[in-house]
Amino acid sequence: MGNSKSIEEETLKPKSKMKNDFEIQVGRKSAIWSFLTGTFLFLAYCITNNSIFLPIGLYYLLIAILYNMIILLIVIVAAFSKREMFIEHVKTIGIMLLNIPVVIIYLYLMGLFNF
Repeated sequence: MGNSKSIEEETLKPKSKMKNDFEIQVGRKSAIWSFLTGTFLFLAYCITNNSIFLPIGLYYLLIAILYNMIILLIVIVAAFSKREMFIEHVKTIGIMLLNIPVVIIYLYLMGLFNF
């Protein structure tokens, strides 16, 4: 039979070979939105010097840490359970972890963290 693929070929093909795997999308969007929201709060505090942004920013930081840790754990588990997408998951983990030095720099610039 011409170009028809066998059932064995179809079942052996990885199902989640697409670049837009769910965990990857959620991890990357989480990292981007956390960065943008944190940067907005940081800039709002720096520009206005309004002290209301300090507690809002710190509460946001606590919530973002908890949320992103859960997402990070999900991405780590997915990296090992979906071996064919391992590199993409590792890239997502790296993107998510890039927010850590950004937070440290923001806290340092506000005088809330010393090296």
